[in-house]
Amino acid sequence: MLLSVFTLFITMSGCSRLHQEELKHLTALQDSLRQNQENLSLDISIFSYRAKYIDSVLLVFQNHYTDTIGFEMGNNLSRYKSIRKVYKHNTGQFNSNLKEQKALEKQLSNLGQDLEAGKLSKQEFKNYYASEKLDVDKLVTSSRLVKQTVYEVEPDYIRITKYLQPFLATLKK
Repeated sequence: MLLSVFTLFITMSGCSRLHQEELKHLTALQDSLRQNQENLSLDISIFSYRAKYIDSVLLVFQNHYTDTIGFEMGNNLSRYKSIRKVYKHNTGQFNSNLKEQKALEKQLSNLGQDLEAGKLSKQEFKNYYASEKLDVDKLVTSSRLVKQTVYEVEPDYIRITKYLQPFLATLKK
């Protein structure tokens, strides 16, 4: 019995030494996904709400504003429409990124399990790893861009919302 336990231990430690390099690369990808959680930690519902709010404001102006629209107001309303598009697009992209994050976490976990179980040759691992690395890099880039973009338009959203408030107050009465 002692001999079988010793043999099992040697086999297991040999297997892990065999795949040590592959496990190191896999761990680096998993770390990238963990770090990407910071990009996915924003409260996207705020930006979804803001897009809906902009829709309602634009509808009020379309239906109730009867004065001539001046240059400044025209520019602000046009920029507001652009901000709405940014929020809507990036809200959808954020949700896709969130799903992709979960899928990649599972795929990397499965890849690690298959590697430790000896189900993959070195070449098969390299192929899977290359594909997963591309997907992780693409996700990290997309997530970073979504976060950056929604925060970049925030000052304009706040400024235009404040600018339009007096006009909205007179239209809603």
